Amino acid sequence: WIEFLYEKHECFDIDRSDWVEWTVSSPTATFRVLSPSFLPRPDVLRAYERDGLLFILGRFLPAGYDEQHGALVIAKREEDGGYRTVVWHELFPHALERLSLES
Repeated sequence: WIEFLYEKHECFDIDRSDWVEWTVSSPTATFRVLSPSFLPRPDVLRAYERDGLLFILGRFLPAGYDEQHGALVIAKREEDGGYRTVVWHELFPHALERLSLES
């Protein structure tokens, strides 16, 4: 089983006034992350930073569903030291199971 991320994508610019800040903690650091306000802020399961990129795997409960879905978030470090979301992709629940992040 593999989740392909190429089927459908939405890409557009978003006015910075519509972004919200949230906090992501990893075993080694805490990060400030900016994301558009309409995107869910997932419960973080894993977060890793390398070379100015923050990789986040999380889960959230989409409206109308009774099962947690995954979220893959990639954010880029900004000049102020915070991170701005560049990629936000919803994952099927089975992806979290295959990654041994959900039972």
